[in-house]
Amino acid sequence: MKRKAPFIITFLALIILMIIAFQIAFFYDEGTLGSEILGRGANIVIYIFSFPTLIWKIYFVNLDIGSWMYLGFFINILFYSLIVQKILEYFRGNKKIEC
Repeated sequence: MKRKAPFIITFLALIILMIIAFQIAFFYDEGTLGSEILGRGANIVIYIFSFPTLIWKIYFVNLDIGSWMYLGFFINILFYSLIVQKILEYFRGNKKIEC
């Protein structure tokens, strides 16, 4: 029986990380955050989470990003959750990876 709990836990953890990064980046951009390192770190996290879908859409297709941003982040977090789950399965002893 395959366990789906690691994927769901990873997915929820990445969503929480993304929400926290959005809040910190917002405070940093508004000038109300005291730590510049924390604000730049949140911007880096947002850039990493926007990698496959949003970067492709901005740089190559030249579409307006506003309406597609949250859907793109959702797809990216699903993608990263799958990658983290497969890495965890590999290191836990399940050397055979099934997609």
